[in-house]
Amino acid sequence: LNGRGINPMQHMGVWKSVDGTDYEGSMVDNHFDKLDMNGEYHITWRNGEEFEGKCIDGKRHGYGKFRFHDGSIYRGDWFQDKRQGTGELKSPDGSFYTGEWDNDQIHGEGFFFWAKDKSSYTGETIRGVRSGRGVYKDTSGNIYDGCFRNSQMDGKGIFSYVNGDKYEGPFRENKREGRALFTKKNGEVHIGEWKNDIRDGIFIIKRENINNGGAVEKEVLVSRWKEGKCIAWEESLVDPKITARFYERWANGEEKLNSTYAADVARKLPFLPRGVDGSQPFIQRILRQIAQKNIEAICADTYRETKETLSVKSKEVATSRAACLQLERKIVKLCSVMTKHNESLNVIQNCCDEINLQIQDVTRSIAIFWEGDGSRARQAFAVACEELKKINAKDWFKLRRYHEPPQFIAKLLSAVCNIMQVDDSWEMSKILLGSSKNNRDKGDEDSIWQQYDVKLLFLLYGKHLRKDTKNNSLCDQPSQGQESIFEGVGKSQDQRSGTNSGPLPTEYDLSCIIEKQAVLLKVSAFFHDPITRNHGYIINTFGHACLALVAFVKASGNYIKKVCSIEAKNIELTELENLVKHKCSVLDDAKRVFDSFVAREEDLTKELQVAINRRDTKTEEEEKLDCTMTKCLRLMTSDIRQMACLSINSDDLICDSMV
Repeated sequence: LNGRGINPMQHMGVWKSVDGTDYEGSMVDNHFDKLDMNGEYHITWRNGEEFEGKCIDGKRHGYGKFRFHDGSIYRGDWFQDKRQGTGELKSPDGSFYTGEWDNDQIHGEGFFFWAKDKSSYTGETIRGVRSGRGVYKDTSGNIYDGCFRNSQMDGKGIFSYVNGDKYEGPFRENKREGRALFTKKNGEVHIGEWKNDIRDGIFIIKRENINNGGAVEKEVLVSRWKEGKCIAWEESLVDPKITARFYERWANGEEKLNSTYAADVARKLPFLPRGVDGSQPFIQRILRQIAQKNIEAICADTYRETKETLSVKSKEVATSRAACLQLERKIVKLCSVMTKHNESLNVIQNCCDEINLQIQDVTRSIAIFWEGDGSRARQAFAVACEELKKINAKDWFKLRRYHEPPQFIAKLLSAVCNIMQVDDSWEMSKILLGSSKNNRDKGDEDSIWQQYDVKLLFLLYGKHLRKDTKNNSLCDQPSQGQESIFEGVGKSQDQRSGTNSGPLPTEYDLSCIIEKQAVLLKVSAFFHDPITRNHGYIINTFGHACLALVAFVKASGNYIKKVCSIEAKNIELTELENLVKHKCSVLDDAKRVFDSFVAREEDLTKELQVAINRRDTKTEEEEKLDCTMTKCLRLMTSDIRQMACLSINSDDLICDSMV
């Protein structure tokens, strides 16, 4: 306890606890007790977190500053060790929140700022999640003012785009959804339905146009949208002012029934000038009078134009229907091919499963054989290989130093060469016993790209044994990026199939020797040779390397005998593994083909959907043209006497923006 006395009962100091926490502040009764912490304190925890502020009864209570281990800092109110009230949390990257807290969570009104994208949020938050009313400004400057739920725009709101456009309406999970009002920068208003953030349905468009006289006219149009694209313009909406003005022109005598304008109106029937309401009786009366004075001109332009357009549209409809039919046939044919191909995949898969079961049975038989081997030939071979690693360079040199080796050494190394499946010669024997440095001048390719102390050990252990260039010793760890030329070759059937029937740490396995009987005869000849039997007493004179090699040859011979007795099972296992490998390769190729079929089907389905939409749109346009033709024919074939009172009615009239 280090401190400066203030009074006999209370003083300031620093208390260092055994758990690494430091308390600096007021001490009570000359003895520190965490439960009696009352007043201003500075607390530092072992993980680097710090608190500086007011404490009551050992808990942070009141205003205080807390630094988290990640560098974030909270400044604000505390209540019984929890953030509650008003406070600010600032991250190391510059992001921060300022506002209300409750029960150690952000809760209530507040302001968020994210430094990474410069976005911000002002509004309500419930238990750390933006919910309720709020204003969000994104990195581009767009502003949303409305309802939030689960930190997403959800409910009614106004989205103001940085380009001046504005959307007013409902949102669902950050997407525009429902009937809304969309106002463009130029004042044009679109009212209609939005689905999944795109327009879909009927939209009423209100805009202003400047007529030939330079006056501003308000225009109301109707458009049809599908999947975010305008597919058709509907008839114009009526305008009472335009309707009244149209009637006044004839009623006041401004226009004559036989004037050029009257003839133009007659030729365009059943379409009416933009904004004129044909359902009004006084408008129908004017139109009947125009028709009586311009009988030859009735529907002339409309009929001719509609007939020409209908002829072209009918061909387009036929073409679109043919395209849909062709795509449907392609999909049906492709699905049939995919069904057959899938059946083939199942057959191949079942075949692979059956072969794998056979492999498991054969592997189990081999494992049982080796586990029941009383002579422990595999383990003995592994031990003999390990003994070779213990021989030092001096003993290896004693064997390879001869220009013309003694007969015993020559026969011993000949047996070793046959076991290692290399050229049976004294030069090769000296290479087997030499290092990479010794063998570079003797034509050994391995010595060019690998460093080793003894070539024999390099062949036995492959990448699991390398030369440590620092201390010139053998290490059991592979060098980084170094691979053995024997990787995957020389592993026993047990090793490849994952059985554990005894230690076999070497890369080189005698079970992979092709001419096992020939090697076995060579080994047997060595041990039965009179020279070998008669020189048993002088083997020690050749050093430890000679003894280790004799043990290696003997263990190899016993191991080969055991391998020969189970050769049939090994061959069967190899054949099964090669077969399942081939089948799996065929299966992978078939799966890739099937995946291409699936991708092709998806593409065709998308093309078909586009073609269907195009066909439906063309068909709808054709039906409208056909309806217009029917109305034209009805008006053109009506008797003049009937026309005066019956022919022209609201069902035959169309408010059109073309006039």
